[in-house]
Amino acid sequence: MLRHSIRALLKTPGFTLAAILALALGIGGNTAMFSLVNAVLLRPLPYRSPERLVIVSQTLQSRAANDASAADFQDWRDRARSFEQMAAFSGSAFNLTGGDRPEKLIGMTVTSGFFETLGVAPALGRGFVAGEDQPGANHAVVLSDGLWRRQFGADPKLIGKNIQISQQSYTVIGVMPRGFRFYGPEYELWTPLTLDPDRANRSYHFLLAVARLKTGVTLASARAELDVIARQLTAEYPKTNQALGASVVPLDEELVGSVRPAMLLFMGAVALVLLIACANVANLLLVRAAGRQTEFAIRAALGAGRGDIVRRLLSESMLLAVAGGALGVFLAQLCIRALVALDPGGIPRLDEIGIDVRVLAFTIAVSLVTGILFGLAPASQLSKIDLNETLKEGSRGASLGRRGGRTRAAFVVAEFALALVLLVGAGLLIRSFAAMLETSPGFRTENLLTMNVSVQPEQYASEPLMAADFERALEKIRAIPGVLSAAAGTNVPGNELNQGRAFAIQGRPSKAGQIQGAAYLSVSPAYFRAAGIPLLRGREFTAQDRRGAPDVVIISDAMARRFFPGEDPIGKRIVCASLQFRARTLGAPLPREIVGVVGDVQHVGQGPDRSVEMYAPQMQNVIPFTYLMVRTAADPSRLSQAMVRAVNSVLKDSPVAGVKTIEQRRADSVARPRFHMLVVGAFAGVALLLAAIGIYGVMAYSVAQRTQEIGIRMALGADARRVLALVLGNAIKLAGAGVALGLAGAFAATRLMTSLLYDVKPADPLTFTAVALVIVVISALATLIPAWRAAHTDPARTLR
Repeated sequence: MLRHSIRALLKTPGFTLAAILALALGIGGNTAMFSLVNAVLLRPLPYRSPERLVIVSQTLQSRAANDASAADFQDWRDRARSFEQMAAFSGSAFNLTGGDRPEKLIGMTVTSGFFETLGVAPALGRGFVAGEDQPGANHAVVLSDGLWRRQFGADPKLIGKNIQISQQSYTVIGVMPRGFRFYGPEYELWTPLTLDPDRANRSYHFLLAVARLKTGVTLASARAELDVIARQLTAEYPKTNQALGASVVPLDEELVGSVRPAMLLFMGAVALVLLIACANVANLLLVRAAGRQTEFAIRAALGAGRGDIVRRLLSESMLLAVAGGALGVFLAQLCIRALVALDPGGIPRLDEIGIDVRVLAFTIAVSLVTGILFGLAPASQLSKIDLNETLKEGSRGASLGRRGGRTRAAFVVAEFALALVLLVGAGLLIRSFAAMLETSPGFRTENLLTMNVSVQPEQYASEPLMAADFERALEKIRAIPGVLSAAAGTNVPGNELNQGRAFAIQGRPSKAGQIQGAAYLSVSPAYFRAAGIPLLRGREFTAQDRRGAPDVVIISDAMARRFFPGEDPIGKRIVCASLQFRARTLGAPLPREIVGVVGDVQHVGQGPDRSVEMYAPQMQNVIPFTYLMVRTAADPSRLSQAMVRAVNSVLKDSPVAGVKTIEQRRADSVARPRFHMLVVGAFAGVALLLAAIGIYGVMAYSVAQRTQEIGIRMALGADARRVLALVLGNAIKLAGAGVALGLAGAFAATRLMTSLLYDVKPADPLTFTAVALVIVVISALATLIPAWRAAHTDPARTLR
């Protein structure tokens, strides 16, 4: 039977090729997306018993997870009985020095037992032991495999030797296995997190905890225990722990929870493409089957039963599905390369996607199910042929064509309905992306260059010395011809906000159980001028705003509207703490006078609402600045090398990285929404193409079947325009039915996309209307060739 099926398919190479290509698009897309989902969501994390690992963090007023204080972490670890082990970690920047050029590295400070909690041992050397995270202990460091190979030539004798990190000597005690990562590949070294008395300040929140549940302990019971401990801490420390709770989240949920909606959206999109491909191939098979009625009638007359006919047709379908699956694997490889090339950042393990045994098993299963799905309709139709009627009609074989007409029309309606759902999803993402780009950033973006400077406070004996070096670097930049202004700050406009600070309004009692917070930035006097952030009221910072002068602060307009509605905030005082030099802990809260109000800035990860921000003068709260901003008269990229040299001449051991224009940073900030839009848009385009091919095939076959009827109509006086309208009308009716079904499906499906949209409602009427019109227009365009042929039918030749 297999040989006969292969021979039958080779007799119609055009049909066979079209069917295989349609299936390859559907199966290939599903294979590629499943490989992505497999790597990101399904593949177990590379730790011992990863299902028992959780992330413990703090919540504020029962809302989103936040960093915890060192003191609260120690209380969790000492009081909780639900965990075998618990370790704290905090991201930090380091400077690798001692070589020709300093290199900025992203690493983690961790408490002893961190690697044991994860269940991963270093490939060389050892991890941290008890006592190495205590004050006064010698500096130790564990390196990633990549850093060890890149900077130290994979020297196994490096263990026990000292290297220079941030102007201090660290002993290399271990190297992690190749491929080890925790929270991302950017972390390349680990040092002990010292829980010294300075860090015991419960107001300073800077760490998270990873813990391993004891065998038999459920997530719910661990959460209940941490809730009890959080309430105890609130009672014991009401000033610092009021409204603070604890969150316990599975590690895999913490790592991939933010990308899960997009992954599921992608799988849903390719599933719809596969269904459209199945409907398309089923229609092709129905058309082909109409021409094979006589063949199967003769087989039936010679004794072939219905089962034989069904098996033969399903055998052909399975061959098509297998061939489509094989080609689909090749297309999936191309798709995977494209996905990796489009990597927007922030998708865990994207670099690990590939076709493994699980993905191949998925592809085989999809191919088999697909073969059955699209093969059932023609097999069912042909198995029900009337032997006598078919043999009487001979080669005309119109009976199945008439009976299958409704089935083919139903498939076309389904194709358009599914394509509409995909197009609406893509349209919403396009509208959302456009809304992001159209949103005013709140500052001037032209000719603004930014750079990241990694300065370690250990390099300086005091705050004024560090601040003086920053000012010297800025002065050297300002001296470069073409530079209009330069400033420094703990962040640049538009970047994701990563520092917050609790505050109170002097003279206004806080509501019980509520903590007010705002994003906190420490900036130099020329910051707002360089950034192009407008001053709305009051004044900017000046060189006189330094230690010893009255403490001041500037707030954003959003903060003024929220906390000072209907009143002028200038002259009011807010109370908040400052970050202490070197200790990196918060000092005592200080009252600060509001001296200015500036415009709101749109930041990465924000919705349409603007964030509440406050700015402190850098001379009153010197924090190791990580960003410099330079406004130039023309393209700043031409001056970037001169600017870097100017910084290096002053901050010699501070690596300069991330030299980008603000437009480049803004483009990076929308990389993930752009990724979502491109992926779903590509699948929507494929779906629309398949649907258009489907209606073209159905209308072409319909015109061929109705040639005699059309000839009679024209002989009785119907002109070409009426015939054209007849054929186009039938196509538009099918498209209209598909639009009606698709709109209902899209209305339900887009509710699941809410978290992926920006300033666009899931039921956006403009998107729904535009997509419906596109479907109708595409159906009309796809029908033009069959309609033109029908309108130019020769009645005399047809009626012979």
